[in-house]
Amino acid sequence: EDVSVNGAAVTGSGAAVAGSVIVSGPCVVDNDCLYSDNYQRTTEGEYEPVGEYSNSGYCLVKNLPAASFLTVHAFHTETMYDFITVDGRMFSGNGLGLNGRVAKAGTIAWHSSRLRTGAGFKICWSPAPPPSPP
Repeated sequence: EDVSVNGAAVTGSGAAVAGSVIVSGPCVVDNDCLYSDNYQRTTEGEYEPVGEYSNSGYCLVKNLPAASFLTVHAFHTETMYDFITVDGRMFSGNGLGLNGRVAKAGTIAWHSSRLRTGAGFKICWSPAPPPSPP
């Protein structure tokens, strides 16, 4: 079940934040950023990783603004087994190729296996920059 909560950080399964962005699963979304489930808000209001993300995890973020430009601030997952999927392409390990990518479909999915974990991720989105002039 997806629930709308405007203007507030959201954690846990079946939640939404900031208008129409919908989050399902244990990820955290706040201020146009997606965090793995091991990130916690500090007393200063920032998010920091605590330990590693959970095994057998899954979350789905839908309805990102059209053509969202992705900025990776942290990305450390088990290579080939724990991955983020954007527009049908999977990213794992250090997330090579994910930074600067435009999420055309407006969806980000996360999946972790049952075996190893890692430090997790922080990925933010913003409107895509305009195309360069010819």
